[in-house]
Amino acid sequence: MEQKGIRELKANDKGECNLTRNGGFSLKKMSISPPYSPELQNHLIGKHLLAFEIPFSQELLAEHIKNGYVSETCGVQSGNGGYRCVRCGNKDQTLFYTFPCKICNQDCTYCRSCIMMGRVSECAKLYRWTGPGIQFKIPDNVLRWAVTLSAGQQNASDCVVEAINGKDEFLVWAVCGAGKTEILFPAIEAALHAGKRICLATPRTDVVLELSPRLKKLFLALESRPSMPGVKIAMVFRH
Repeated sequence: MEQKGIRELKANDKGECNLTRNGGFSLKKMSISPPYSPELQNHLIGKHLLAFEIPFSQELLAEHIKNGYVSETCGVQSGNGGYRCVRCGNKDQTLFYTFPCKICNQDCTYCRSCIMMGRVSECAKLYRWTGPGIQFKIPDNVLRWAVTLSAGQQNASDCVVEAINGKDEFLVWAVCGAGKTEILFPAIEAALHAGKRICLATPRTDVVLELSPRLKKLFLALESRPSMPGVKIAMVFRH
């Protein structure tokens, strides 16, 4: 008896495919995910961004929203008698202000807690990547550092690493010049190997300008691997 082979592979508008044999009966159904932009993925992943912060066309963004790769939500939401900022998580009602908005032509509330990052209001949309995650491997020698810490610095550094591994909070309190920055490097390395993202925040622009080249030199393995999208050292500051 002659074995019948697969005759057709047809996809419907939902991306589902039916494999049929000669004779017309369905053999298998599988789902084919639509393609997505790795550049848009890299720009949005792990963030809530306003439209003006996304340097891609509205058509591309709309396509990714339709395919479920990007979510769109109101920046400030109300409920239970109060407001909440989706971007910064602020729930302090004294840090919200209602004003006559020319965009939505009605009274609109915005968050004053994160106003320095651009105004987020009830009618402002925030976009976030909800599609596939970025897969990358952190090299074993990600930290290139040959400095020996003092006993006190090493103890503090070990405590910070322990806090990173345990997802705890930890405060290092020391005078200027005590080496607080240096004790962070092993903790940053531990966080990278754990697949975490690291944010170093400082209120001083001069510290950002001084620290950025040091980090890029110490973690050169990240900066020099083009095959690792999404792994980069970025310097951001506002006047």
